[in-house]
Amino acid sequence: RCRSSIASKMMAIEDLHREIADFRVYSIADLAEKFGCCERTLKNKPWNLPNFGRADVEPGIWMPGTVTKWYETPEDVRRKRWEGMTSEERRKAMGRG
Repeated sequence: RCRSSIASKMMAIEDLHREIADFRVYSIADLAEKFGCCERTLKNKPWNLPNFGRADVEPGIWMPGTVTKWYETPEDVRRKRWEGMTSEERRKAMGRG
């Protein structure tokens, strides 16, 4: 029992090391390249930027999990959510208020 606990902890540590080795963050430029558009297009359509543009790490930088989760939601759903927000809600969603 103790061994399996230690073994599972070691596996978790190994997984973490692999994740750190594969660590990558995404910028607006990365996302624009991925979608074949310019950065301005993304900035003009906040529903196409993770968290409506509110960054994870520093301005314009997102973690892979955030990017993946954001784009799992269809664009039309994200856009409807954005369009249904008030100006104040939009500012807060973008981290500006």
